[in-house]
Amino acid sequence: MSIKENPWASNLITVNSINLHYVTQGSGPLILMLHGFPEFWYSRRHQIPEFAQDYQVVALDLRGYNDSDQPQEKSAYVMS
Repeated sequence: MSIKENPWASNLITVNSINLHYVTQGSGPLILMLHGFPEFWYSRRHQIPEFAQDYQVVALDLRGYNDSDQPQEKSAYVMS
């Protein structure tokens, strides 16, 4: 079975009390994929299997998007 046929793994990680959703596939050096507005990890679905042939790919849902936590307070989105 090739890596292209192998599905990615989906999980949550808690960072600063915020649950962030991500998918990962492959092994080796890390590639971190971040999305832009208004997308989420799924916009990288075609690139993940390609890069996963040589790298560990992690595609993250940023705070407020898709399956990551969506805090209601505006202060949760301020850059510090």
